[in-house]
Amino acid sequence: MMKVWLLDSDPHYGRMEFVEWDDREKVYDWVEEGKVLSEDWTPLAVKFDENGEPSDFLANINGALIVSSKTKEVLSQIPGLPIEFLPLQSDDSCYIMNVLTVLDCIDYDNSKKYQDTERVDQYSLSLYEEIVSEHDIFRMKAREGEQILGYSYVSDRLKKLIEDKLVGWQLVEIWDSEFSWQQQEAQHEAMCKAVNDSLIVTFDFGKASKYVEKNKGALAYSGKWALRVDENNDTLLGRLLLDGTYEWSNPIYYPPIILYLTWGIKEKKEKKISFVSMLKNLISFK
Repeated sequence: MMKVWLLDSDPHYGRMEFVEWDDREKVYDWVEEGKVLSEDWTPLAVKFDENGEPSDFLANINGALIVSSKTKEVLSQIPGLPIEFLPLQSDDSCYIMNVLTVLDCIDYDNSKKYQDTERVDQYSLSLYEEIVSEHDIFRMKAREGEQILGYSYVSDRLKKLIEDKLVGWQLVEIWDSEFSWQQQEAQHEAMCKAVNDSLIVTFDFGKASKYVEKNKGALAYSGKWALRVDENNDTLLGRLLLDGTYEWSNPIYYPPIILYLTWGIKEKKEKKISFVSMLKNLISFK
């Protein structure tokens, strides 16, 4: 059994930018082919955003990650990783992590495609296990010509090392050798249906928002979505994950589809609130 994980920087942590904007475009083009760059490399100047928390993964540029010196130190402990670290000019040491292994490993016939196109969904891929099983970090070749997808991918072993030693990353599961994206979608749909079937009182989005504002700690549900108010009185939107937990965010705006869903309350989560009190709360929203 194995999984493949998309590795990216976390935008909630500190970021960096090139002093010369054109340098970012140059890097974007240089790393597009997955070739060695260290033989003729001149460090480029970058500056840091001081508002965010310190991070070991500062940016993703077309699959090449800008990383800290700690990332270089940690990953260099694994011999033979197909990575070159290209130094950048800054107050704090940082590098472009250029991944040199590019695999032709996507099973396009069985990967999920966007509606009415032949373009694959990069988060719902089917991969050839015999190709990816021997690699800890790599990039993937797209079907169209020699194009390379704009991310780096890691194995379970490297994922654990990154989780244990580094901060400021995102690791997104994009393939499981024993649990296909089709099986994952079917399970997720069943979970969403179970949520809707469990609702004992339903109402529209406006009442759902007012309900969670008035009953801090309570949740309102609609299929794969949930609402709650956090300790800062911000209303958060949660997305149901396959493990039964929610991924929470504080959206700048709500997609229109969210506003027109039917929302409700689960009996199990609302045992401390009597049914009569619940109705009073809902009536007061009008």
